[in-house]
Amino acid sequence: MPVLSDQESATKALSVQAVRTLASVLLFLFAYVHATAEDVLSVGALTNCAHGPSSVANIIEPLEDNTRTYANGNVRIIHLDTGGEPVCCSAYVAILAPDPTDHLLGRQCLLLTSDAAGSGFMSIAFSDITSRYDQKRGLLLSVPTERYVDTVSITRNVINVRINQTSGVIAIE
Repeated sequence: MPVLSDQESATKALSVQAVRTLASVLLFLFAYVHATAEDVLSVGALTNCAHGPSSVANIIEPLEDNTRTYANGNVRIIHLDTGGEPVCCSAYVAILAPDPTDHLLGRQCLLLTSDAAGSGFMSIAFSDITSRYDQKRGLLLSVPTERYVDTVSITRNVINVRINQTSGVIAIE
């Protein structure tokens, strides 16, 4: 193996360090783009109401403007907000529907969130929620939302939530 001068050794060391730095930067950028793409593609999630923002204290008033009933009063949606904080994600919709597996005729409660971690939305256009009913599939709610994607950009999505009283399934479509 040839002997390298001090200058050649230093140049080679700098080149190796530059390649390592470039690899680290590319890995970081790939992870960032992947995470951002997942944020953009995410269309919401349903989580159990048993914790956090589903508190009655977070129901927006006046109640008549921020609650709705469907299916002869068997299904209810409620607009919730954690007081505007955090600004990025304080708005939610709670969905109350019959639970056919509960023999005491109880209800299930799910919270429409912007992601599986349970973050809320920047805003929900509650008065613009529309509904359609399909006898075989159940009630479909279309919920207009806004959320921060990368703490700078805002995306607008309409999230479709299907509520099937017969099966008890509540799911995002």
